[in-house]
Amino acid sequence: MIGFLFICILVLFLIGAPIFVALGMGTAISIIVEGNLPLVLVPQRMFAGLTAGRSWRSPCSCWPAI
Repeated sequence: MIGFLFICILVLFLIGAPIFVALGMGTAISIIVEGNLPLVLVPQRMFAGLTAGRSWRSPCSCWPAI
């Protein structure tokens, strides 16, 4: 699955797709081809990754003031 994912992303890059489109579409295509995971995991994991970054950014922004 990982190899197919990298191939999809590389092909989308060569076509000229933006990075966010290549990553999203490559992930969705590889999940569809594999068929063992529901497609609803793509947006769930994307939003989970966005909110996880907030937990470590807040304390790090206070360090330069010390």
